[in-house]
Amino acid sequence: MRSLRFWPAGWIGFFLLFLALSTPADALTVTSTYFDNNAVYTSGGATPENITTRPTIRITFDQDITVRNDAAFPIIPTGGAANTFSTNYSVHGGNTLNLTLVNSTYLNYGTNYSLTIAKDLVAAADSTLSEEQKVLTTNYTIPFKTVPLSAFAPTNLKARVIGNGIVEWTWEYNGGYVDGFKLVDGSSTSGLLKGAVKSDIRKVNETGLIDGNSYTRTIFAYRGSDVSTPMTVTYTHTSLAAPTDLRADLTRRGVHDLLWTWSDYAYGSTGYNIYDADGDHLVGRVEAGSTNFLESGLEEDTLYQRYVRAYRAGSGVEMPRIGPPSNVATARTLTSSGYTNTGSGSSGSTTDRSRIADAIQDALDVGVSTSDIVKLDGSNIGDSTDYLVNTEKNRYVAFTGDAFADYTGSIRIATSDMQLRIPSKWLDRGDDTGGSVVAVREYVDNSFAPPGKLRIGTAYDLDIVRYSNYSKNGYTANTFSSDEPVYITFYYDYWRTSNPASLKIHTIENGGWIELPSAINTTDRSVQTKVSHFSRFALFETPVGGYSNTPVAGGYAAAPSTGAYPGAPGYVGFSPYTTTPVGYPPGFGPGYGPGYSYSTPGYNPQQYASGTGQPYNASPYAAYPYAGSNYGYPYAAGSATGAAIGSPVGSSAVYTSTGVTSNVAPLSNSPAFIDIIGHWARTSIEALAARGLVQGTAPRIFEPDKASTRAEFITLLMRVQGGGDIPPGSPVFNDVRADDWFSGPLREATQRGIVQQGDGYFRPYAAITRQEMAAWLGRSVKNRTLYGNGPDLSAMSDAARVDEALRADVATAMKNGLIQGRTDGTFDPLGWTTRAEMATVLQAYMEKVR
Repeated sequence: MRSLRFWPAGWIGFFLLFLALSTPADALTVTSTYFDNNAVYTSGGATPENITTRPTIRITFDQDITVRNDAAFPIIPTGGAANTFSTNYSVHGGNTLNLTLVNSTYLNYGTNYSLTIAKDLVAAADSTLSEEQKVLTTNYTIPFKTVPLSAFAPTNLKARVIGNGIVEWTWEYNGGYVDGFKLVDGSSTSGLLKGAVKSDIRKVNETGLIDGNSYTRTIFAYRGSDVSTPMTVTYTHTSLAAPTDLRADLTRRGVHDLLWTWSDYAYGSTGYNIYDADGDHLVGRVEAGSTNFLESGLEEDTLYQRYVRAYRAGSGVEMPRIGPPSNVATARTLTSSGYTNTGSGSSGSTTDRSRIADAIQDALDVGVSTSDIVKLDGSNIGDSTDYLVNTEKNRYVAFTGDAFADYTGSIRIATSDMQLRIPSKWLDRGDDTGGSVVAVREYVDNSFAPPGKLRIGTAYDLDIVRYSNYSKNGYTANTFSSDEPVYITFYYDYWRTSNPASLKIHTIENGGWIELPSAINTTDRSVQTKVSHFSRFALFETPVGGYSNTPVAGGYAAAPSTGAYPGAPGYVGFSPYTTTPVGYPPGFGPGYGPGYSYSTPGYNPQQYASGTGQPYNASPYAAYPYAGSNYGYPYAAGSATGAAIGSPVGSSAVYTSTGVTSNVAPLSNSPAFIDIIGHWARTSIEALAARGLVQGTAPRIFEPDKASTRAEFITLLMRVQGGGDIPPGSPVFNDVRADDWFSGPLREATQRGIVQQGDGYFRPYAAITRQEMAAWLGRSVKNRTLYGNGPDLSAMSDAARVDEALRADVATAMKNGLIQGRTDGTFDPLGWTTRAEMATVLQAYMEKVR
């Protein structure tokens, strides 16, 4: 005891501190709980809600832990052990227990759950602690509630036409796990099921839709009996669905041209019409499957608005149809400040161009003159978005390393008949160690054209050469990404081709010409393709009329007997004083006369409009644009041996009493009309146009699906027959004047008994019915030699509906193959006749009647 008395007070304090530090800590404690990396629960706090159905749960303790080998941490629905969900666990960072559901299982939506950490399953890792201190003092339970499925919804439900009465419904979904999706009729989830798919699919096909009908459809996700928030749309079905995402490709924008592109959602279309949104008039047409249109001849620095509609030509059974419009797209052409005319291409110092010439020679193994090189740097190009270099063939356009420092657009390099559009990334070296050269060389083609083909214009050998500022070495870099291709456009003259619709760009592969997918624009006379590598390229057509595929010295032999077509070897061509030839509108090709436009004096588009009632003014074709061309009255006056309408001066093509003969080869595939591209009757229309028998209703517009009038048909029928004109005299009908443009042919038809006077009224501007047309045809072939055959009228299911007074003549026309029944087995006597049908009937007449 005495010794204790002598302990200093400081030693006593130290001893007490030692005892305190040596005492074991309290039992293991949970400090926080995280769901999907969000701290959302502390002991005794509010129940976390809107937890995902496959959560990652992180439980953090106040010290490092170990987990018993047989430990299990099930997630249990509140109120019972049914549907217990097992978990996998792992320990991270020493003190964090991570739990995830096993086997890709998912919790139910909108359900209360609890997760219990039993006190004896997790222990502190500190071995100095007692067994009681290593574990939780009690079981630790974590309550939570999963998110309801109604918190999610499909979005962007839309229909795409994929067949006749068939649409593909597609949607987007970014919500939680579901069993699948259901598409139902109506605006609630209880509607009639139209389709169901698994969770990984985002489309459903629906059949049996009818054009013009509206349909309400609802899409929703489901899991068991739970459903998401639905999305409902009302859709009006049209197989000619509106194009979407119409826009101008700004990387292809030029001073005088714009490339319009869109997405195609139409089915069964003949093609697409492109309209001016300001005046709603047609500016171009492309065939079905094309989703771009290069519009050229535009004004510099001018704003243009366009929209697109799908169209389907009339078939004789179905009326022609135009689909709803796309969105209106707006774009402005560039200013000429981005345009450079390289001429001979002599810019840049001689020393620089000499080194570039050496690099080109090294890469391409050709001799190059420095005068054939133009060298451009950043001061030339600047920061414009569509820089154009106008050059010539056998020239080299060089770009320095800094040329594209502030430039991200495309570079256009154009010759007189070809244009390249190259994304600048394929020319940009990215440093000042060197630059790139675009070599535009003429390819002297010693190989034969593909069978049945003829090359139009120049063949080009294209390369990109990399050069160094520090050596004479060069190498080619001719491969590009297909995501950012190079566009190649060839331009052609109508007078050099007989078959514009057949034009295709070809490239050399394995020693022969291979056809490339090509887009034809007959409006601006261009053919375009896109490529992912440079090679040799040329434009070929499949010619018609006066062409032989037999190679001879200097080219190809002209076919015997038929004569050469424009542009073919041996074709005499036209002088600047030659009038417009058959089937071509004014202004195409040398010697074809000046072109017409809206500014041409005396040009009045309304003069050719149809509408209702009288479709034409008096003498409607007397002032056809450009009076100097052979586009006067639509059906030329003259005798049975008069010159053919629109024939070149001096031609001896004639109409005789036994049909049409000519020693001038007809110009097939006439490019006169832009609205017959893709039309089923195009061949017949162009065949008649080439002979001057039919004209458009306006410049470059034929309106094939417009109803033909009685006056139009009788005039054409008499002209095909080779009938002469009847001198002016008293009108035959009360509603026809002696000076009406059709009065001569009508008077002759009446005298021949083809047209009968009836009640004394002709009704010239009424649409001609099929039975009237057939009767006139039948009466016109009396005493003629016929070479056709067809079905009996009695075979038509509606033969009894044909007017009894006309029935015998209608039967004659059918029996001789001059007119056919409808595809449904009817004759349709009261149906109206389109201008396209009129053309096909008259072409058949010319082939079968002598």
